[in-house]
Amino acid sequence: MLGLHGNMIKTTSNVNTFFWVIVAAVLAYLFDVGSIRHRLWGFDGGGGGQYRITTAYKAIRDLAATPKEDIDKSIAAYEFMQRGTHGRPGGYEEEVEHVKNYYGVGHKLLSIIDLEKLYIPPLIDDTQGLYGNQLIWERMIFDTLQLPKNPRVLEVGCGRGRIVDHAADYTGGKVSGFNVDPSQIAAAKAYGEETGKLQSGKVDFKVMDVHEKKWFYEDNTFDGIYDFEGFLPFVKTYPDTVEIDTAAANMFRVLKPGGRFSCGDYLLTEHFNFSDPYHMKLHSLYMPTLAAMQSNYASDVVKSFEKAGFKLILSAPSNSPCWPLTQAKTETFKTLQIVTHFLTRIGLVPEWVDVLIDQFLKGGVAWNDAEKAKLVDLNWRIIVEKPK
Repeated sequence: MLGLHGNMIKTTSNVNTFFWVIVAAVLAYLFDVGSIRHRLWGFDGGGGGQYRITTAYKAIRDLAATPKEDIDKSIAAYEFMQRGTHGRPGGYEEEVEHVKNYYGVGHKLLSIIDLEKLYIPPLIDDTQGLYGNQLIWERMIFDTLQLPKNPRVLEVGCGRGRIVDHAADYTGGKVSGFNVDPSQIAAAKAYGEETGKLQSGKVDFKVMDVHEKKWFYEDNTFDGIYDFEGFLPFVKTYPDTVEIDTAAANMFRVLKPGGRFSCGDYLLTEHFNFSDPYHMKLHSLYMPTLAAMQSNYASDVVKSFEKAGFKLILSAPSNSPCWPLTQAKTETFKTLQIVTHFLTRIGLVPEWVDVLIDQFLKGGVAWNDAEKAKLVDLNWRIIVEKPK
């Protein structure tokens, strides 16, 4: 899979790619044996089946039109993340560029299989699928913010803006979001226009890097800030804490007194050991699937929040494991891979589609193994509060 160069992309036309990837996706969904309790995709009790089908269609269209140059950059970013960046000295600029390149392609592929929000929640309700559990988990995090009426809320790493949309409905407030990837912000704004929330001012979006020395918001603006796997995997706590300290200080500044930050985010447990070859093998495989650059321990993150002036309310593992849901999506990828691999071999789908699916599949399997071994937590809970 790695080491593919200029001849990686076949000369298949975008039209043919578009058609055959649709065929592959439809077959994967119809025979999705990985669904929780073998439900049909899109009808898992979470609602929104029609929305997800149309979202997948649009994602396939966008993926088929992706230029070769962007695909090559995405493959290079994968290789970069697989080598690991933990403890790497120097600045973050190269890491940020790779994240943008990887997400610029990856978010389209993940949207095809119902991962538009780019995170896996804990399995809270086994009568629901991925989408239903996302909604439950998001509301639980929103509730921990203890927001007033008509709040101002911020999402860190908002991706395609779908959680911002949910937050606006659930909290009744105005919700802002920022992300480093311009293509995802463009998708967020397009959806905001579809719902009318962008025009009405209920949501707004910015292209911004979490590493900015001063975030693009005024002091004491927000009643609450949240994130879902969009913040902690991108800031260092080792060998120095400059990145996490800067981000925590920005949060403290833009929050109103009494405001809270609450998250469900990727962190290592105390059982993970960077000197263990097996741990590092899993780490090198799952990090690109998370599109993550950093792996941090909760204790180090909490120290930075407290250094910024926050009061710690909670730091605890997720409510329940997410591996049953990641395993279900892994099975979906396996089905999709079988179909696309066949179509690639007979020349109907370009090789890069098969390559991308293979990348995410290997990472998903490694993540399941790491979480089952209690080495990692994809939804570690942290709640901190700015004193009144």
